[in-house]
Amino acid sequence: MRKELRILIVLLGMLFPFLAQAEEVKADQEEPSFFDKVDASFGKYFVGPLASIMFYDIYFWDNTLAMGDGVDTVIDDQHILRFENGEYIFVQQSSLPISTVLTIPEKEERKGSAFLWSIEVNQGDFSKIDVSIPETAIPSLEVKLTPVAEWKGELPQKLALVDGMETFVTEELTATGVPVVIDRPIVASEDTEELPPYQIRAQKLRLEREVLLKTEEAKAGEAVAYQQDGAWIQGTLFSIKDNVKTRFVKSEEGSISRQDQEERLAIIDSVKEEKSASIYANPKNISLPIVVIWLILGAIYFTFKMNFINLRGFVHAIRVVKGDYDDEEKEDVEGEVSHFQALSSALSATVGLGNIAGVAIAVSVGGPGAIFWMVVAGFLGMSSKFTECSLGQMYRRKD
Repeated sequence: MRKELRILIVLLGMLFPFLAQAEEVKADQEEPSFFDKVDASFGKYFVGPLASIMFYDIYFWDNTLAMGDGVDTVIDDQHILRFENGEYIFVQQSSLPISTVLTIPEKEERKGSAFLWSIEVNQGDFSKIDVSIPETAIPSLEVKLTPVAEWKGELPQKLALVDGMETFVTEELTATGVPVVIDRPIVASEDTEELPPYQIRAQKLRLEREVLLKTEEAKAGEAVAYQQDGAWIQGTLFSIKDNVKTRFVKSEEGSISRQDQEERLAIIDSVKEEKSASIYANPKNISLPIVVIWLILGAIYFTFKMNFINLRGFVHAIRVVKGDYDDEEKEDVEGEVSHFQALSSALSATVGLGNIAGVAIAVSVGGPGAIFWMVVAGFLGMSSKFTECSLGQMYRRKD
């Protein structure tokens, strides 16, 4: 056995240097070591081809969609809108918390106490609202007017004073408290019977969104905007889905607790349409790798060949583990561990992350029905395991 192992090591050492292909190395990169080259060659010339064979999909004819199929579906974060002239028209999708998404309402006209004014979302900063107030003459006003010199709130950026006019500001002409600039000719005495009319100055204001619009959650199909890397991006809300974030927190006492945080994610379509003439993968394809068929057929064959040893030998296995066949009186019994110790050692190398996390992943992907098929796989796998262990015992050799 040792001789064959030494020969294998020598052959591998001679083979891999020839298989390792020299690649151009950039000036700022280090030259890969010999072991890195061997590892890369092993993955390229052994692991890669072996995996392509083992995981080759036998049910391959439904892996891709026929040209023209898949309209109004989402594949790889691409929402396919339509199929025209041999090409797919699609938009990219992105997901982010719904709390960071702002709606884009259409331009709206509102009625003040003495005039009409309009609001519109600013196209450069969707967190701001542009207010447009037209020039309007009003014979009289019965609201509180504050001289512009004493006003401390928001005002248009360029507010020039007009000769012969008094300038005031008031927030009482709109229900939301928008400041309105008002001019009035200067009069010698307020006791004059007929005072000159007030002139609402044409003006544009930029206010915070919360001042004029209620914070409401966007609905599917509405135009929305969100910030990414400091820039505002527009899109259309495709859907909203609930997501649960799980984290484990360690307390000061050392105990670990689980915290689940629910959040609503917005799935947003980009406004930019793109074209593609490529064939899309079928999101509902059935994958059937060769290795799965190989294991299933082998397990079924061994189950019948061994006359259902997974059922017949179950009680016997329990008795062996319990020690019913141990003879403590014999001192020349070969072996250093008991049957139970051998089982514990075998389970410690078998039961691990795959058996624990793998079950959770299978249920989350395949649904509750995955539990049934895992039970079937375990039942048939008992025959395969028995056959492997039996062959290992039959053909083992002592060094």
